[in-house]
Amino acid sequence: MQGPLDCKPRPPPLFFPIRFGQKAKNRGSPMTNTDLKSVLDSRPSAGPSPQLDTQETTVHPGPAGSYRTFLISGCLPAVEFARRVYAATDDSGKGTALLAFDACRIDAWFVRHRETHEIRVASHRCNLRWCPLCIRTRRHVLTNSVMAWLKDLDRPKFLTFTLRHSPAPLSDQIDALYGFFREFRRRPWFKKLCRGGIWFFQITWNQERSEWHPHLHVLADSKYIRHQQLSAKWAETTHGSPVVDIRAVTSHKSAAQYVARYATAPAKLDSLEFDRACDLVRALKGRRIVGSWGTAKGVPLAPHKCKDADDWEPIGGFWAVWASKWFSMDAAAIWSSWVDHRPCDVVIHKPPPDPPPPEILQEKPFSYKDYQLTFFGE
Repeated sequence: MQGPLDCKPRPPPLFFPIRFGQKAKNRGSPMTNTDLKSVLDSRPSAGPSPQLDTQETTVHPGPAGSYRTFLISGCLPAVEFARRVYAATDDSGKGTALLAFDACRIDAWFVRHRETHEIRVASHRCNLRWCPLCIRTRRHVLTNSVMAWLKDLDRPKFLTFTLRHSPAPLSDQIDALYGFFREFRRRPWFKKLCRGGIWFFQITWNQERSEWHPHLHVLADSKYIRHQQLSAKWAETTHGSPVVDIRAVTSHKSAAQYVARYATAPAKLDSLEFDRACDLVRALKGRRIVGSWGTAKGVPLAPHKCKDADDWEPIGGFWAVWASKWFSMDAAAIWSSWVDHRPCDVVIHKPPPDPPPPEILQEKPFSYKDYQLTFFGE
């Protein structure tokens, strides 16, 4: 069963590229230039920035046909729940996070590489930890990064470190877990056996005991370590928590996907009760949930800004291409190239511009270096 955070956009509708004025078989009356103008003139307006209301739970999908609308079609319940949580945990009263959440992926353009003619979408993202759309992008990046790192290792290991169940406040438990792990990594015997690794935080809720269970998973560039030794040393460090696990990594892909799943979202937020989810968001605010050391120090753990921005040219707003792909050969070529991950070699006559972005995005000058470039399905 698909998890609420495993959100994927629904498959795009089939398009029927026909020339203006040409009648397509079994498609009704011919499309004319007048029809095209009426459709483009009716494009929706992004409107003003939504007003903050902590009691409001309605998702702001953006204009019909926007990139945001396209993406959240596969994970609307998760987006709605995350928005409610952000509205409830805005202790500053400014609503900055909620505004950024609502504006995520509304501002988007199709861009083409000047040499390879690859098609991607450049979109503004909120980068909030619990945004399902940003989680999906981070998960894609992290999976590829971890897989590339694992391929260079000789017999990597997968380790798990836990603490005894405790009724202590969640923030105190997380502080203790992180502190113990830092101390554990500094031990000379461990540094001798483990050259580096990637750690990530995961947390579950024990319904029977009504307690949190935070723990750390680690992909390690490590030599052989006996389970008994690992357990004894961890219990010594934590003053009485001996439960650990260590096993060999048998599949680089499965290990990378597992890491990326929890390193980008340490819990399934909408599987928790609302008040409990709010407590978790507050406890993790400002904390790292993934990190690396040693031989894994240079592994990219988050989407990076576009480094080759000058090599990409904008060829149309997402809404304009989406709205025109049914009757414009240019828009159809852009859309199909993006969906099929293939170059677009046709000469593009740029479609009309998109509606203006929300006010929160108009304050900054446009730069592709601030935008994430993605293929269809990423």
